[in-house]
Amino acid sequence: MSHREVYVSALERDVSIDSSDAAILLTATWELVPASLCDTLDEYGYPDDLAKCIVDAIWSIGSKYWIHVVPLLRRFDTARDLLHEDARTPSGFLDSFRTLLGDDGEQMADRVFANRQRTSSRSGILKSSAVEQWLEVLRRHGIEHTVDLVNKYSDSALQRELAAVKGDGEDGIRRDYLFMLAGRKDLLKWDRQLKKFIKQHLGRTPTRDEALGILSAVVEDLRAVYPWLDVRALDHIIWKEESGAGEKNEFAVRSEGRIAARHSRQL
Repeated sequence: MSHREVYVSALERDVSIDSSDAAILLTATWELVPASLCDTLDEYGYPDDLAKCIVDAIWSIGSKYWIHVVPLLRRFDTARDLLHEDARTPSGFLDSFRTLLGDDGEQMADRVFANRQRTSSRSGILKSSAVEQWLEVLRRHGIEHTVDLVNKYSDSALQRELAAVKGDGEDGIRRDYLFMLAGRKDLLKWDRQLKKFIKQHLGRTPTRDEALGILSAVVEDLRAVYPWLDVRALDHIIWKEESGAGEKNEFAVRSEGRIAARHSRQL
């Protein structure tokens, strides 16, 4: 077994990995990377909408993306449009929806998101309540835009307060995804799709930090051909392969408009 030291910028340290693991995943991902990445990357996240980053990060974990999350995000957009206010920042959101807040997420769940999912099946809270709490945390820290957030990953006080909201997820998956949606490119979303892909090829499931090191090494090797590639983009390519997200779910297309219209009348 030969080891390779890989610097992981998100962790601000080197991670020791098995060189053969990186080689195996390099082979496994080579054919998945689209040729268009030779020139540029696809858009990712919401660079001008921190509130939407939070909603997506909270809801995406433990939900079927096209069936639940995409229609929900459209309902959220519809609700904001009807208010004729800028609710893209934490302060803007909390001010715009102030009459529906402060009740553990009940009114937001029913009247805006039309979704009562909880952050976990055991002792979780309404995801709408988690959204409100994260918004409050960011506002207290003076974080109003994605550019304010992306370089705060190593802010231990901020991380502790975000993690304190019930349903943070294993290895802080929701927090990592929030930072990814806001613009960090050196993180991965350590979800079941990525774990499944890696286990299928390595025969085991590494720790989240080890997986971050392995994918960072694969990205280093692939950049000779795909100079725009980063860890976040590779993670997303794997997610699309494992989740079958290349084509939009037809149920989501049919239902999102009807649900959005019905619940917009309730605002």
